[in-house]
Amino acid sequence: MESAIFKRAIFKGLVYGLLVLLQILWLVALIISVERRVPWFSTIVAWMASAVSIYICTRKNHSSFRLAWIILISAFPILGIILYLITGIQHTPRIMEKIYKENEKRYSGYLQGVDVKRGETDERSKHLQYYLSEFGKYPVWDNTETEYIPDGLEGYKMQIEAAKKAKSFILLEYFAIKNDEGFEEMKSVLKKKAASGVEVNVICDDIGSISFIDRKFIAEMKESGIHCRIFNPIAPFFKVFMNNRDHRKIMVVDGVVGFTGGYNMSREYFHMSEPYGFWKDTGIMLKGDAVKSLTAVFLTMWDSLGEKVPDPDTYFKQQITCSENMHCYTQPYADDPLDDERVGYEVYMNMLREARDYVYFSTPYLVISDEMKEEIISAIKRGIDVRIVIPGIPDKKSIYRISKDVARELAEEGVKVYRYVPGFNHAKLCVSDDRVAVISTVNLDYRSLYHHYECGVAVYDKRTVNSVVDDLKEMFYASEPVSNEETGKKPVMKKLSNLLLRMFAPLL
Repeated sequence: MESAIFKRAIFKGLVYGLLVLLQILWLVALIISVERRVPWFSTIVAWMASAVSIYICTRKNHSSFRLAWIILISAFPILGIILYLITGIQHTPRIMEKIYKENEKRYSGYLQGVDVKRGETDERSKHLQYYLSEFGKYPVWDNTETEYIPDGLEGYKMQIEAAKKAKSFILLEYFAIKNDEGFEEMKSVLKKKAASGVEVNVICDDIGSISFIDRKFIAEMKESGIHCRIFNPIAPFFKVFMNNRDHRKIMVVDGVVGFTGGYNMSREYFHMSEPYGFWKDTGIMLKGDAVKSLTAVFLTMWDSLGEKVPDPDTYFKQQITCSENMHCYTQPYADDPLDDERVGYEVYMNMLREARDYVYFSTPYLVISDEMKEEIISAIKRGIDVRIVIPGIPDKKSIYRISKDVARELAEEGVKVYRYVPGFNHAKLCVSDDRVAVISTVNLDYRSLYHHYECGVAVYDKRTVNSVVDDLKEMFYASEPVSNEETGKKPVMKKLSNLLLRMFAPLL
């Protein structure tokens, strides 16, 4: 059955991809035909290429983006211009952008947060807290208990138990939900809860869930009383919004308990299959007021994909009594590609700039901009211990080749980069100086940092921060330094292909 479903997903993706490719080729052929028939049209194309290149130079995008597009347009003007107009500009439909921002504003009123008392967190953390509050629009909360989750299966079991206790509503927003044995137990609980009158709302991304989520699954959920909405359905024709995906992973139960992190709802995340060795993933559970931010993030997207919830107060009215171990400053946040505010990117950059002792990262992909690379090297020159752990076994070989090249370059500058020997490291973590830890959905790659809808949690609680540090140290122990890899001479064609991959990495 799994093989049949996988083949169906591959077939669907290939058919849609082929149809889109044929449309692009048809458009290119049409323009070339006109160019041959009308001699002066080539001059127009040249002027258009120059104009688009100048426009790219004026954009706020990072230099790596600008350089890659300018090279492509210079080498292949017609194809380059068409591809840039399709994917290079953030083409979110204006109506979607307007609706999303209106919903974001609608729910911001429920996010009051607290003022951090002087001395209760490290003074340097106030800069990150200020940035997320003022520019990300997500406040700091106390009255919250946090629990770091060092393994996807452990987190999944915690989510099952939380769902079983639901009395009012369950909200799930995931990049990938696969209707396999990895989701079976959760699906069973959701159906029972829906039958008992609990509201169950599910959002999944169409690309991330392409293997399993189809009309039959939606109908099955609807029949069970579960409401599903699909983010940005793929289509076999030009759709410029296709480049942006909902990469978030959120679960909220009754507005009291919330989860986020790196893992999706699928068998490989829970060690039911191991296509890439041991799958390392992490997450975090929140109990208390900070869950309101995750609720607002979910409802902002939910209302943007269909009819708005009639009574938002229902999702925020829960009163939570503060206990001694719940006095923890926590700051959930979200990022979207609808403006020039790259929240996920700025969070990582802030942690690098404010570090005094160390910064540790965990990421499945290491495809970063020159600006971030320079910030990492600058930290090394200040005497900061910078460590990054990447997978030992990749899931995407072309991206892994770029990651290894970047890792070697960073290692030469003194960064301690590790390959996670047991298998595939999918955890997205950043921790610094025992003062702040970030558990998120944000990879160190262009897609997460610039194109996708993402989310994360910044935690200023020493106990939770120490848990993240301990887990990362275990990962380092299970890994091998990238500098130990064989770096002998490569064939010319491999060097050339690596060069091309690096050159166009921002566009992948």
